[in-house]
Amino acid sequence: MGQRILLAQLHERVGAWDECRNELVSVVAGPSVPPAYIAMLVEKMLDHGEVSAARPWLGRLQKISPDSAITIALEAKLAIAQKDRKLAAEAARKLMPGGSVVGDQPGQLTAIARLMEQLGFPKAADKVLAQLAEGSSDGVVMRADFLGRQGRVDDALDLLDAHWDAIPLERLLTSAMQIVRCHETPSAVVPRVETWIAKARRVDPGSIVLRLLEAELRSLEGRPDEAEKVYRDLLASAELDATQKAIVSNNLAFHLAKPATASEAQELVDRAIDELGPLPDLLDTRGLVLLAAGRKDEAVADLQEAVLQASDVKFLHLAWAQLQAGDEAAARQSLEAGRRKGLTASRLSPSDRTILGDLEKTLGAAEPQALPPQG
Repeated sequence: MGQRILLAQLHERVGAWDECRNELVSVVAGPSVPPAYIAMLVEKMLDHGEVSAARPWLGRLQKISPDSAITIALEAKLAIAQKDRKLAAEAARKLMPGGSVVGDQPGQLTAIARLMEQLGFPKAADKVLAQLAEGSSDGVVMRADFLGRQGRVDDALDLLDAHWDAIPLERLLTSAMQIVRCHETPSAVVPRVETWIAKARRVDPGSIVLRLLEAELRSLEGRPDEAEKVYRDLLASAELDATQKAIVSNNLAFHLAKPATASEAQELVDRAIDELGPLPDLLDTRGLVLLAAGRKDEAVADLQEAVLQASDVKFLHLAWAQLQAGDEAAARQSLEAGRRKGLTASRLSPSDRTILGDLEKTLGAAEPQALPPQG
């Protein structure tokens, strides 16, 4: 049974959702199935927008394990998908009766925190994440990312700073960069993270990841020429192996995905694909480069392949390309798929935030699903 679940997950990972769903259904249709497998099927169906199909399987889960945290969380998630905010809030209160967190497993706490944030209960979400942060460095990073999304950028950076020695440097700084992106004016907090990167480079002077983060920091600071120089200096370095050069080439191509520099950007991303293969992240970059070059249909084709490894940002890029290609209906579907993956302005870079804003002006903003913040 476990091997079949793994096979289903692999199907989804390569974008074969139908095969994933069929494999999961055949597994959970049997007798004596662990509730976790049924919950997995329900959650994935909801993630793929198959609300009607998910409902009977949730009913079965409710009979087997009615009071478990995952069942209640999925009840809330289904209610959100059905735009029944009152029912979703009732389920959320079951998870935190009297403000106390139900369950103590990291997976349960993560699911509850995500749900509370989605429902618009930031204080409740933070309480759950604070409990997670007490138990692991992973929890610290999760809470810091959450605080950034809530606009509490200084609190988020303070939390990372307090756990500097407990979190691997590259992971800590990657989280810090995500938090900086959430700031309305990223340049206001760039100097603080800049000192962290300098400190980290003294500890690990050969880290390519730190140099790439430095380049991104320059971009967020409004110094694109300096970011480009970091990328070009790395490419000129004899210290990079072929894989690292391909990664840097992709990043520089993404940076140059503009009409005036699209030709060089395509050479760079094609070189990366020749070395690493047509990975989704590389196809995402090439799609944006082709779009900058005015080759809209080719851009859509690449971005459709890129979303086989789905993410909110990849769906955003696909929706933008589809809109530019004149397919408004497809763009609307892709934007909605991105929203189901958690697409929100607070998680995006400034350039992607602009794309989201332009899409919403044309296609319409998402209907609010969260309740007004309470307690």
